[in-house]
Amino acid sequence: FDFLSRFLFSKRAGAVIRRISWLTLGGLTISVAALILVLSVMRALNHRIEERTLAADPHLWVQVPGASVRALETHPVLEKIRSYHGWRVYPEETQDAILRTQDGRFQGGVARGLTEDGLRDLIHGVEQMAAKQNSPTARAREKNPLFDESALESGEIILGVDLAHSLGAYEGDSLMVIPPESLLLPAGESPKFEKVRVKRILTTNIADVDAKNLFYIRGKTMNALRDSPSRQQAFVVWTDNSK
Repeated sequence: FDFLSRFLFSKRAGAVIRRISWLTLGGLTISVAALILVLSVMRALNHRIEERTLAADPHLWVQVPGASVRALETHPVLEKIRSYHGWRVYPEETQDAILRTQDGRFQGGVARGLTEDGLRDLIHGVEQMAAKQNSPTARAREKNPLFDESALESGEIILGVDLAHSLGAYEGDSLMVIPPESLLLPAGESPKFEKVRVKRILTTNIADVDAKNLFYIRGKTMNALRDSPSRQQAFVVWTDNSK
């Protein structure tokens, strides 16, 4: 301030210097204010994206090589992770899949098999994020809950909204799930497949989830494709966000 008052804004500096100084100071003030505003908006946006992403995707993916489906349910690693306060852990299986509609449309996706508790927590997390935004989806789901206590029955799936849009599929439609290695079969040989029904269409506002994922209850669905090389089993972990 002493420099400004003695040199740039003093009477000896002249009218031109003072005018240039005022214009420069005003430009710097506007630039810094714009920078602070943009940083604040981007930080809030990044925080919103992070919350929304972690509602559908886990913090950790813990894979146990060689563990069978039954062994995964009672594995010591599962009990160890559950001992941490505030951590949620569930067995999950994933595999690549090709979806085919009755009209002959094809689309690739990722099938995620969760336990009933794991799927319930995932859906509730997505609904809580939508409720914070007071979105039309949240208001619609208040009248028609996405997930009830009966969970999904055998042969039923939840489909991402963008994946459903690309397939032209609606709730109640039947789809055929084919493993990707079936594309390598010789002509005339029938591939393995499983017929499923779309029970609900899920909107998470996360591009990767809405455009690629379908969810089902492990052990109830996709049993015909259990031997697919792309199937992987692991524990999905949500840690305590308060720390």
